[in-house]
Amino acid sequence: MPTSLRPFYTLAALLSAVLLFSSFSSISADDYTYGRATFYDDNQQGSCKFYNNIPEWYGAWPDSQAGFPNCGSCWEVSCVDSDFSDGYGATMQRSSACYDTSKSVVIKIVDSCPCVHQNFYSNQRWCCGDMQHLDIGRRTFQELADEKWGVIGLRWKPASCDQLGPRGGGSSQGAPATAPPNNQGSSDNGSGGSSSDSGNNGGNNGGNNGGNNGGWSGWNKPRQRSFGDWFARGWMGQGW
Repeated sequence: MPTSLRPFYTLAALLSAVLLFSSFSSISADDYTYGRATFYDDNQQGSCKFYNNIPEWYGAWPDSQAGFPNCGSCWEVSCVDSDFSDGYGATMQRSSACYDTSKSVVIKIVDSCPCVHQNFYSNQRWCCGDMQHLDIGRRTFQELADEKWGVIGLRWKPASCDQLGPRGGGSSQGAPATAPPNNQGSSDNGSGGSSSDSGNNGGNNGGNNGGNNGGWSGWNKPRQRSFGDWFARGWMGQGW
């Protein structure tokens, strides 16, 4: 190779390497969806009809959100210190809510957060898509942040169902020193995320990663829940 051309080819190689690295970086960043999360207690009557096969680490997918119903699919979720919409056009301050943003939990989708298919227990504030949302199990929420916050920033990406539960990070014991400002853990109507019970129409078709013990089943019966932001108001009861 002529000596005069070597700098040109060296520069071209460096630019190619930078572009390749940038490409991989964007793919990695795009793996995550950013939104918020409420929490709930399962009673083995979720819309995906897993019944007593519901795992310890579970969540509900809004029926207004892309990918619905996603029954049986698994997602790695982690807390994000951020401020976000409260569903009514104001901002919820959650910039110091997370225990450890490097910690994550792998959950399985076993239920739905109803907006389109509404029932008495629906909550349009969280489920109707002013931003991306997941309704996660109480224990998952407890791994990521204190219950007092009721609603937290969340990010999630697809994951294998081979190993559900916590990954990485430190202990979930101990809450951040600050409390939700201005009682911002609660809604005016005292409800957080919400889901529906299963009906009698479901099959055993599972989800993306979920095997054959769950499938979408319709919306025949409402379920009772306890919701995350009740705790911010000190409402400790179960259900409605």
